[in-house]
Amino acid sequence: MAGNLVPITRTNDAQLHINFHAFQENRLPFIVRIRDQDKEATGRVAFMREPKVAKGEPSQTPLCNLQLTLPEYNEDLVS
Repeated sequence: MAGNLVPITRTNDAQLHINFHAFQENRLPFIVRIRDQDKEATGRVAFMREPKVAKGEPSQTPLCNLQLTLPEYNEDLVS
């Protein structure tokens, strides 16, 4: 994930992954934090065919990139 959003994972957690099924709802819930509160909460998720490669190996080309922006937080809307 790139941008002003950072996924929150424990040190022993595996890399986030999802098995994609065409024509079905595919969800991957995960918690993120905003790196810099003064900047817009935007990020990019890159979907890869294979898990992350080791350092020194050639990087993969993403299958798809998803650009996202979180809406502004409004305490009045939280119940």
